[in-house]
Amino acid sequence: MKIAVLMDAFKGTLTSIELARMVQARFSALGHEVRHLSVSDGGEGFLDVFKTVYPSSVHRVPTEGPLGKRMEAEYVLEGKEAFIGLHTAAGLSLVHGKRSSPAKTSTYGVGVIIRDAVQKGAERIVLGLGGSVTIDGGAGLLQALGVRFLRRKSEIEERMNGGRLLEVTAVDDTAAHDLLEGVEFLLAADVRAPLLGPTGAAHMYARQKGASEEEIALLERAMGHFADLIAAHTGRDLREEPGVGAAGGVGFGVLGLLKARIVKGIDLLVARFDIESLVAESDIVIVGEGRLDEQTAQGKAPHKLAHIARRHGKYVIGLFGSVEENPLQGLIDEIHAVVPLYADEKEAMLRPAHYFQRMLEDIGRFEG
Repeated sequence: MKIAVLMDAFKGTLTSIELARMVQARFSALGHEVRHLSVSDGGEGFLDVFKTVYPSSVHRVPTEGPLGKRMEAEYVLEGKEAFIGLHTAAGLSLVHGKRSSPAKTSTYGVGVIIRDAVQKGAERIVLGLGGSVTIDGGAGLLQALGVRFLRRKSEIEERMNGGRLLEVTAVDDTAAHDLLEGVEFLLAADVRAPLLGPTGAAHMYARQKGASEEEIALLERAMGHFADLIAAHTGRDLREEPGVGAAGGVGFGVLGLLKARIVKGIDLLVARFDIESLVAESDIVIVGEGRLDEQTAQGKAPHKLAHIARRHGKYVIGLFGSVEENPLQGLIDEIHAVVPLYADEKEAMLRPAHYFQRMLEDIGRFEG
């Protein structure tokens, strides 16, 4: 039988590439014809997709992490298009084991990557918004691209972060527009969150990035203050636009000051790599991600891909790390999860490949 494997990453444990290769090896050994493509909805695995498809177009650039530590990061420059993952210079994994407040972390290093791509000829920037440890409204990124943040009449020289936004009294984006003339931004997001409120950047996501309740309140004020500044500067109030709360408000800052559009990451991949045809030519479609829950139906890859597969009348299998809720009723024929059948959550995180392989060994014997 022909099987299409379209797996997203198990966040923090297995990449989409690792998962796809394991699934391919399992079903190929059973005699099936397997094709796979790593997919992402804009999160941590987004850049991996393009690194796999365009391996000779990977660039490395000196930059800095969310706490200012010097580092190198990768991006893909294919022709005039640059594919960049926010997490590469502003990701949660870069402060692993350190106590850091998202009020003090910055996306500045991501802006350095974008600047490098533009200087190398990029005319379209495709930025995957996911996995960030920042809630700075994209101010650090914008600062690296030339936006000046003013405290009264003096420019703020320190790296912009969420807490520092409260000090800003005006912005000057002249230099950034000169640098980015003719450059288009696509922001690939997997959430439709607004900037403010209970489902916004601070209240919905700051806690998982290490913020205390006091810091969450501070960040909410900072995002509101930033929204007021941008609205006054541009004449457009975008704080309620779906997706501007993604990645700590990066969507808001870039959409507010630059020529940008927010798109669903999985929609972008479906169109670019003709995933519809891959599904149509297969008998079975395998999808999955780390956790199946209520957010899966809000722009996540498995939801979109299962819809496509069902429309073509394909048999759909879902492979997940764990299942909290199932919003994919009627779209998936089989659901398998590592937790709790094969391991508890702690053990699964310690030996993810081992337990995923054990799960694979119990499935996949199809008649065809």
